[in-house]
This record gives sequence, C-alpha cells and structure tokens, in this order.
Amino acid sequence: MAKKGVYKITGNIHPKIGEKTVYHVTEWYPDTPNSERRDALVTWELFKKNDTGQFITTHIKKKGIGEFTFGKQSYQSTFMVEGYLHGPERKEPMAIIVHPQKNDGPTSKERDIIGVKLTYQDGSNITKALSYMDRLRATVKCQNLEGQHLTLSLWEDDEKGDGHNKKNQFITKSPPIEVDTRGYARWNFTLLSTYITLANKREDDKKQHEYYILAEYNGKLQTSDNVNVNNPEYKVPPPTSRPAPAKKPKPKPDTPKGSTHQGSSNNQPDKKGIIKKITLVDKDGKPFKRRPTFGQTIKLIIEAQDVVGKKYNLKLWEHDSWGGDDLLYNNTHTFKADRQEVLIPLTHEMQTIGEIGIDPKNPNYGEYWTGNWQEIYAEVTLLYISTKSPIINVDIEEKPKVLDNGRSPWKME
Repeated sequence: MAKKGVYKITGNIHPKIGEKTVYHVTEWYPDTPNSERRDALVTWELFKKNDTGQFITTHIKKKGIGEFTFGKQSYQSTFMVEGYLHGPERKEPMAIIVHPQKNDGPTSKERDIIGVKLTYQDGSNITKALSYMDRLRATVKCQNLEGQHLTLSLWEDDEKGDGHNKKNQFITKSPPIEVDTRGYARWNFTLLSTYITLANKREDDKKQHEYYILAEYNGKLQTSDNVNVNNPEYKVPPPTSRPAPAKKPKPKPDTPKGSTHQGSSNNQPDKKGIIKKITLVDKDGKPFKRRPTFGQTIKLIIEAQDVVGKKYNLKLWEHDSWGGDDLLYNNTHTFKADRQEVLIPLTHEMQTIGEIGIDPKNPNYGEYWTGNWQEIYAEVTLLYISTKSPIINVDIEEKPKVLDNGRSPWKME
C-alpha cells in the first residue's frame, strides 16, 4: 500500500537554547491527497535519544505548528523532531536530528503582538460613537517582528463575550503591512457606508454597530477594544401603546331598582310607571330576616303592567361606599307574565368582584365591606319600548302651503 503523509521536513538542526525554533513540511508522499496536504493537519513530535541510542518520545506534541523551544540543559542531549499525519516513522527525511546549542548571549525575546489600538487617523483617541465615513487608524505594537508583514482585519461584534469570535461578522482586511524598525504596524482605513449592509446582516435592529481590529501572527490573536458606530438605518421602534383601562360600568340614574336593604336609597321606583315594584327576597319568596350571603340563592320579583313578551335587561349590583358599585350580573330576559320571578345564585365569582372590584390588579379603594355586609340591588331596563307621535290627517286634494321664502315645493331649484 502506497504511503501517504509527510515525506520531508526542514529546520534548524543546531537551535540555540531558549529560542523558539520552527520546523516546516517541505515535501509530501506522492500519493497524499491534496485535501490532506495541509500544515494544520500535521502533528509535530519531539523525541530524545536515550543511553541505548534509541529515540523515545518526550510526549511533547503540537498540532499544526512545528514550534519548539529547547531548555537550558538540552544542549547535553540529542533530539529528533518529526512531522506526520498518521504516525511517526522515526527516521529521516520525515524527521531530523537536532543538537541544541548553548546560547552565550542574552536570550532574545519571543516574537509576538503586544497590543492593538484604534484611533482617528490623526492619532487622537476615540471618545464617542463614530459615524460612517470616519477615517481611522489601527496601530499594532509588535515584539521582534521588525521587517515582517502582518494582515489586519475589521470585524463587527455580534456575539457575547470579550475577544474575537469566528461567528462575528467579517467586514474587510488590510493589505500586508510591514512592521517598522520601532516595532509598529499601522493601517489607515475609512468606515465605508457599504459596511452597513454587512453589519446589519445578522442584527438590523441595532442602534449602534460594534467594530474591532484583529491582528494575527503565527497563530496568535490580538484584538483592539471595541468602538461603537451609529447605525444610520436604525429605526426607533414605536412606543408600546397601553390599552386604555376599561371604564367601570355604572347603573343608570333613572332606571327602576330594588335592594336587599329595605331602607336603601337604591330602592327606586319606575318614573314611567310600567314597572310597579322590584323586590329582592330569599329563594322562598320571603323577606330577608338577615342580609343574604354569597353561596345562597335569592329571588327577584318584578311587578309590571302590560309587559308580557317584552324583553328587559337585568343587572345585579353590589353597593360600595367608595370606588363605585360593582356589576355582578348582566343579562337579558323576557317577561312571561306581568309578575316575573327570577332565581339568582350569589356565586363565588360575584363575591370576588364585590370584594376587590372588576380588576384584581387594580382593586378599588375602600373595598372592605365583605361577606354578610354587602348590599345587593337589582336594576331593570325595559328594551324595545317605543312611543307613537300624535296622528295628523293629510288631505290629498289640498294645495301645498306656500313657504315664507316664496318658493314652491313643486318647483326644482
């Protein structure tokens, strides 16, 4: 079976101790698929030669980057570095023998990105929300990267948490930028209005967009602080309209009424004289010896004249001294006789309304006359009662009267 994977690597075989040394794949086995010829898939492993001359693993492995720094005493030993896809072969050219050397001079600092900062192009700090078409500068402070080239990228932050997230929205990137002799790389750019569409791709309801710069070198990431940019396409949502509170129903002032309290002002006669009397009694038709309580059934007796077949609206109210009376019952009935009797159970729901009002979230002030002390009265409103106007005679042969303005009704103006 044809071999696949790393065939040859290169790198410094005499690295200085304390300095980072990088090894690279330079050749693959011919039968290795293109999809597998990727540095990110390579495992780099460090082996050490023992007293019997065999290379045994140090258990130091790295995926994707063949980067090793040898310790202070490593110059006394011989090592082997190998890169592979599937497993080590422990021989050259897919592995190389390494002899670390003493470093007589001071150990050089590691190559790295120290920080990233966003300012206006004139170098002034950003102290407020930006606008599109503002001109900005990204400044990267580097360590031991003089003469190297970096690529910076601009991102819009959509995800929670600090730092870079690959799920954030990529906007644009810089051309390769050379690090100057003082260790700085600078990128001047403009917040183009075309970025708005990209920034709104995932969240178009944001009042502001959040941008940051990402700098990357040798697999290490460094980001700037976020800056806010006003979103010109943001639309202020309309204020949430609160439904107007329902008006509490009230009994009509002129309708006939009858109460459980004989001496109550809620005993009111019918001014038209059709309803003769409204009485509330117990279910057996007897006057109350004590005030009725909820859970009982009471009887309403209506005595009227010439109302058989006519409809009427019956409302049952609980009287309150404060906050207005509460409507307990509301329904339409038909007179079956001039003396109408209706049995009405005083339910738990009625008691709740009578005690706290029609809106439990906004109970009526002063609703403490509960239980046996509630006064109940009935209101009766006749429906579909019509009144005729006086009858006048019309003579078909009489000429029409001439109007005061001299115009005849027979003439079209």
